[in-house]
Amino acid sequence: MGPATLPLAMEYLMANKAAVINMSLSAEREYEGIGNALRKSSNTLVVAAAGNTRVGDRTGVDLGLERVYPARYGGFGGDFKDKVITVAAHDVNGKLACFSNY
Repeated sequence: MGPATLPLAMEYLMANKAAVINMSLSAEREYEGIGNALRKSSNTLVVAAAGNTRVGDRTGVDLGLERVYPARYGGFGGDFKDKVITVAAHDVNGKLACFSNY
């Protein structure tokens, strides 16, 4: 399945009354059609991974400043914050992992 079929898969799940869709993927560009699928949904919650950014010394990024989709749909300022929960990774102490976006 490629990015073009992702909105179709979401619409199928929503039409069949899926309560939760887990999306563990990320891209710098918005997936075409996901926003439309989210607009159509009324009773489906999407859980999106915030993603991991650590490359060398670079740590996770603030999703309010960086474009990482579909995670950016949720959070405090996302366009679909009422339908998308964005989750980050934590370390063994329960703190935000240094490599995790937030």
